[in-house]
Amino acid sequence: MAESSCAHRNGPLPPPLGGIAVSFGMLVDLLQRRDDVAVEVVDFNNIRSREGNSLRGLLSLLRTVIPRARNADVLTAYFASTALPSLGLLLLMISRVLRKPLVLRKAAGFDYFDLGRFRGRIAHYVVGNADLYLAETKHLVRLAHDRGILHARWYPTSRPMDNTSSEPSPDSGGCRRFVFVGQVREHKGIHEIIQAAERFDEGISVDVYGPLFDDLGQNPFQGLNRVAYCGILSPANVIPTLKRYDMQILPTKADSEGYPGAVFEGYSASLPIITTRCGSIPEIVDATSGLLIEAGDSNALFAAMQSVVADDELYGQLQRGVSEKRKSFDAVMWADRFVEYCREASEAHAQKWLSR
Repeated sequence: MAESSCAHRNGPLPPPLGGIAVSFGMLVDLLQRRDDVAVEVVDFNNIRSREGNSLRGLLSLLRTVIPRARNADVLTAYFASTALPSLGLLLLMISRVLRKPLVLRKAAGFDYFDLGRFRGRIAHYVVGNADLYLAETKHLVRLAHDRGILHARWYPTSRPMDNTSSEPSPDSGGCRRFVFVGQVREHKGIHEIIQAAERFDEGISVDVYGPLFDDLGQNPFQGLNRVAYCGILSPANVIPTLKRYDMQILPTKADSEGYPGAVFEGYSASLPIITTRCGSIPEIVDATSGLLIEAGDSNALFAAMQSVVADDELYGQLQRGVSEKRKSFDAVMWADRFVEYCREASEAHAQKWLSR
């Protein structure tokens, strides 16, 4: 197989920790392990943190990107929606001047028109004129197709699926130990977790991992009996830690949720999940792999937790369902698909220029 070159134009490489950063870093790592592609990474966040959004920052960006872009077969960009009108437009211009195909991967689940009419139109222009648009959710792909962007494809968040976790243990002892992993903030449902969990008697526990944010006010974990705050996990320790638990909970209230990385990290550890119907979560969690509840309802969360605590058969069914569901979100498979997409974009771009 001929070697090809993929140049990533933006990727928020960790740190800081966050879903987009972790997903991008994982994709880069998997691509760099391959011997059939060469990857050149430009971290826009690093340049912007040094230079800011000034003219000096723009020039520094151009000096960094253009020499690498000249030597690449494909330019790719891993963006949040907010970067599309600015960095996306810049990369589109570079790709057209250098006659290189541009593959855009938009992370997060909200529509770029939510940025406002003016910025939304710029983002739409960028997405529409890229050679390939990879959207995180099926909802975003449908929106793009409805707007005439027929080169939109589904490219979900993914995680490496550990094959040693693919089958539930027959001696798990039922569901007693719950876990939350993510940003510890009000709109992620932390108060609902506390209200629901503290209603249980002894034997049920909820451990919370992740960075604390100011919107929680004073430490909400003081004096609790069932919920314990356990600090921040490094990316390498997330899945090994999750394997110590029985079920994950994510009662998010964010309507803009795309595909939370925590869901896939739980799948990798063979954990079913209790989560909400917010955003695009129902695209990746259904009755086979978890329980969906309404956002902001601590009573519904308690009832869902109680159902798996009391019904070992239900819990076992969900474990088996996760073993099947996880196959669709394996990061190695999606890294392979990413390379295929890049090659398809390169071939189509070459044909387009030859026909002119």
